[in-house]
Amino acid sequence: WEFAGSTIVFNDSIQLVPPIQFKRGCAWTNLEIPRKDWRISYDFRFSEGDLGSQIGLWFVDKYGDEGELAGGPQVFKGIAVIISLVEKEEKNFLDFYFIQNRGIQTINMSDLKPVQSLEYRIGSVFNVAIELNLQTIDIKIGKLKTEKLIYSSDLNVDITQNYIGVTAINGQNFAKVELLDLFIHLLNNHEISSKRKVAMTRWNTGTYQPNHIFHYRNPEFQKMYLEHIRMDEQPNAEANFSTVIEVIDEANRVAFDTASFYELNYFVREKINPYTTKWYERTLKISNIVKSSHEVLTAGLNYTNFVVKSLNETISENAAKFSKKSATLASLFSEIEDDFDIRELVKKSGNTTSQILFYIGSSEF
Repeated sequence: WEFAGSTIVFNDSIQLVPPIQFKRGCAWTNLEIPRKDWRISYDFRFSEGDLGSQIGLWFVDKYGDEGELAGGPQVFKGIAVIISLVEKEEKNFLDFYFIQNRGIQTINMSDLKPVQSLEYRIGSVFNVAIELNLQTIDIKIGKLKTEKLIYSSDLNVDITQNYIGVTAINGQNFAKVELLDLFIHLLNNHEISSKRKVAMTRWNTGTYQPNHIFHYRNPEFQKMYLEHIRMDEQPNAEANFSTVIEVIDEANRVAFDTASFYELNYFVREKINPYTTKWYERTLKISNIVKSSHEVLTAGLNYTNFVVKSLNETISENAAKFSKKSATLASLFSEIEDDFDIRELVKKSGNTTSQILFYIGSSEF
């Protein structure tokens, strides 16, 4: 697997995109697509945001391809499943789109119609499973034993030489998009291998420049955003009184939040403060480890000094004893040379070394 854009890999999840406008990220693998029945399942979560995020599940001919279609390419050869987080009647929904392309048509989200729409609660985990063979594709939602088929279709394009990828993108509105789990199941006994590694060259940054940017980039401008679209579509239409009051109220609320640094305070309180607290705790932990290491090093140094001191004392003591013995031996040799009777006794004892040792032994006792 290879990751690019704004994607960050954590211990228990992969954050495809952060809750920031106009961000995108991806994960691609060069794992070979099986030729027989197989299944791939994903666990996703939208959180810390509102609307506008999209996820793309890709089985396309170009490794690591990117664009504005859920973070993936608009022109491709293969198939794709797009999941879009939208609001309908003041409720959040996941709209599912299925696309097949032979590499000729340019796909735009505005041209697509969802094949299924499911209600969704922000922050909850949802599982998507795709079962494929050479002829058909089934898209399912939910865990393995309780999953529900939401769409089925024949395959009109060969994907056996394509690549598997996951992308996500934030637009005008945004959310945090996480990939929590991904499993590939081989439904029949057959081997699966990796293709030749292909370089991912196009994902230079996690930020992109959209084709259209609305004037009201603050995500709190919901009513204003809708009225702006309506004004462009129906320039001669008049808004009713309640809509005008709602727009004014929303503008006042956003202005107050901006003037009171509400968003900045929230960011400092919810993001920066926990982050700095963790670093402070880690710094203390590292300091304690360094302190313990210093204590161990000091104890080792003290013990080494003790051993060296004891060794010096032992060497000095042995040197003194050796000097004393040397003086005794010197006096004994002098006595041997001076005393005729002793020399005769030594000569009778054998070789010279044995003679001297015999005499020294006799003298000691």
